[in-house]
Amino acid sequence: MLSRTADGSKQTAPRELIHLLSAARDEQLKLLETGAAEPVGESLFSPTALKAALPIVSSVRYNQTLCAEHATLKPLMEKLEGEKTQQTPKSLTKIWNVSIAQATSNAEKLAEVGFFEKRGTKDEPVYWVPFLYRDALHLVQGSAD
Repeated sequence: MLSRTADGSKQTAPRELIHLLSAARDEQLKLLETGAAEPVGESLFSPTALKAALPIVSSVRYNQTLCAEHATLKPLMEKLEGEKTQQTPKSLTKIWNVSIAQATSNAEKLAEVGFFEKRGTKDEPVYWVPFLYRDALHLVQGSAD
């Protein structure tokens, strides 16, 4: 649960974890109301309930927190909708229609606010979107290059 609710800084805000548990509870209740089996053993939630809760948390965190606090970066993030979760400056130049230098600068700004987790090397950076934001933008697992 912690890895799914962490942002690009690899930190999980308590509100996201609480929201995930609350949404999972709601999803588990819906499952039980439709006749689904109870979670196995001492588990409070089935994997199905947890999986169904993730998009809810993703959407709220993206729209109500990230975009609200960093509205100037929203157009950059929106252009990534439906794209791969791992990007390079070269792939971002095509998405954003900017130079390599501008793509790198934009990606660094997004990394600073936790939208991207910066990976790779200084000379060959890779920008990875954490699980927390993937559902909100319908991102596809994998590398753009």
